[in-house]
Amino acid sequence: MASKADVRRRSLGALFLLAAIATLIAGETLLRNRLSPAAYLVFWAMCFVFTGLAVAIAILDVAATRRRMRKEHRELLESTLGQVTRPKKLGSGKAPNSTDSSP
Repeated sequence: MASKADVRRRSLGALFLLAAIATLIAGETLLRNRLSPAAYLVFWAMCFVFTGLAVAIAILDVAATRRRMRKEHRELLESTLGQVTRPKKLGSGKAPNSTDSSP
């Protein structure tokens, strides 16, 4: 399940990606012949910044997801090992549901 931080990070990444797409479309259609050379460079630099921010957020999201998955994997492994070793700690050495007919 995604936490609030995951939702916030992914929303921010989507916002940067949409901004990059919007600047790309605007630059190729509406502003194609209307920008001065200096404005042209600033405009496309802004598009690249939005794209870079979207990529950076995506990398952070992958790192956070991997960190959470490692934690959940470790917890599952510890829980499973705890369930396996619990019958041995009781002293019988057998599982509680074993069907042994000897007294």
